[in-house]
Amino acid sequence: MEQTYADTTIVGRLSRAPRPLGSSGEFCELHVAVNFPEKSPAAGYNDAVQYHRVVIFRKEVARFALDHLQQGDTVKLKGVLRPNRQNIVSGQPVETTEIHVDQDGSVRLMQRRTGRGLREPA
Repeated sequence: MEQTYADTTIVGRLSRAPRPLGSSGEFCELHVAVNFPEKSPAAGYNDAVQYHRVVIFRKEVARFALDHLQQGDTVKLKGVLRPNRQNIVSGQPVETTEIHVDQDGSVRLMQRRTGRGLREPA
């Protein structure tokens, strides 16, 4: 069975600082929180949050993320949505999806969070 993957672009805030993957630090992992309105019968619209795991496989983009991004920054990510199967402690496999930033992907800093305020990137 051939798997098809979907190109995706998201804009959200880093929920934690970028983390290097592997001993050489050529890859990087990000966790991004994306807010979106969700319709509720009682209250109209509520603000809902989805969390996405992002893995960066491009060396230069991973280096940019590790050197310049921090928790709370707003970023725009372009990548490919990929399925992932993990085994948790109970031994049950859990299906998740993650965004892979590879050859055609990109990461852009949209807004930096500093202390309590926000400022535009330089």
